[in-house]
Amino acid sequence: MDTLMARKVWNRIDEVVIAKEGDASSPGVQLAAQHKIDVAPFFIVKDDAGEQVYTSVMQLIKDRLAPAA
Repeated sequence: MDTLMARKVWNRIDEVVIAKEGDASSPGVQLAAQHKIDVAPFFIVKDDAGEQVYTSVMQLIKDRLAPAA
């Protein structure tokens, strides 16, 4: 979150889901299992092309959130 705020792109995040360790019914844990992700944080981007999962905040910023040149 700090990196996204520092780069002034936090406002482009639509939803934050928390994974409660040890709680399989937690929405974040369910999303991680669905996408076969075992690291946090991770980011899911949905658009007209489908879904893309990012496990790197810097890659997310570079690919999706950085202003167009």
